[in-house]
Amino acid sequence: MTITPGVDIDIIAEGIIQKVQMNEGLLIPSSDIIDLIHQLKEFDLGRAMLTTGVITSSWVDYVCHNETSPTDHPLETWFLSKSPKIKAARERYYITRDALQSHLRSNMVFCVMPCGVISKVAELDYSNISNIKIIGYDNDIQGLVRAEMQMQPLVDQRKVNLLLLKKNIWLLTDCNQHDLIISNRLSVLEADPQKVLELFEKYYAALKQNGIFISSFFTPSPLHNLHASPWKNVDVNDVLTEHSIFVDIMDFQPASRPESKMITLLHKAGFEIVDIFYDTHHIYPTIVARKA
Repeated sequence: MTITPGVDIDIIAEGIIQKVQMNEGLLIPSSDIIDLIHQLKEFDLGRAMLTTGVITSSWVDYVCHNETSPTDHPLETWFLSKSPKIKAARERYYITRDALQSHLRSNMVFCVMPCGVISKVAELDYSNISNIKIIGYDNDIQGLVRAEMQMQPLVDQRKVNLLLLKKNIWLLTDCNQHDLIISNRLSVLEADPQKVLELFEKYYAALKQNGIFISSFFTPSPLHNLHASPWKNVDVNDVLTEHSIFVDIMDFQPASRPESKMITLLHKAGFEIVDIFYDTHHIYPTIVARKA
């Protein structure tokens, strides 16, 4: 995976440096952040982060399957092995995969919204599963292409029936069609709780009776509210460095919610809570709900 051909990373980096130098709300010295920018230019993941300002589904898949830098770059190794949210995202990946496995049944319709690279679905054990239909919705054509590549061996083995569709999930109109829905990214990227509620209501309508919905949420960082944050056993320097990369450099600020607010949103949409699984540091929990 590389950044888009023709992109001048030096010009992009210079623009970010100028923005950082004008920022009066930095939590670490601007010189340290500028040094991070120059280091990010030195490896593919860092260049992609500088270019897009997000971690795309392909790169999410990358960070969930790599704990060290393939090129031994020190900043990439730190990012993959010590960045609190990235560590939590990797742990959540496997927690979510296990939750999916426990709810997987024969003769079901299972929907992934957005599907992204769909690795955790491709890695499930289908040996005792038959007649399962998996539907993936996404606006990202590249993600859909990669999802198809990931799932093709299972399709060839007739383990699953696969349908991938380019679709804006915010315009979802499905009704009583799915037995299982997993959706992580949209509610994390949307800060407005009313919009998240509307999204959850769409998922509720799309599920069959007693259908299962699996999602995740970021809890509040101790940088936002030290006493209200549930984060555990994290190094403050790692938290500050991560904040500088995500917020000051990338301008990427996923929404965070305490468990109580996430539960309230799901209850308002009509769901009942089945389970909540926390990662080691209590940063990125997985929540399982049922259409009541």
